[in-house]
Amino acid sequence: IAVESSREQAQTRYGYLPTRKAQQMAAYQELPDEDLFRFEPVRVELDEADLPGHPLTRVMCEQCGEGVNDRREIEAEGRTLCRACAGAGYYKVIEQASD
Repeated sequence: IAVESSREQAQTRYGYLPTRKAQQMAAYQELPDEDLFRFEPVRVELDEADLPGHPLTRVMCEQCGEGVNDRREIEAEGRTLCRACAGAGYYKVIEQASD
């Protein structure tokens, strides 16, 4: 975890640099890791479908026909949909202006 005090250390030690970004870059290059981060053992629990590699499952969206990998489909009103067609996409289609 990055510690908040690293920003203060960067400003104190490298305040002669013109910008905060330059100060922080210098701190990350020169300060010991122990001054920048807090370390602790953790366990990360990942679903098998979230591991790297070849997709384990693939289904087709019943609305647009897009292939959906690794159980990322959404069941809505008895239909299998990709996230975009289910209204949960991370993007929006931009309508093209006709000439």
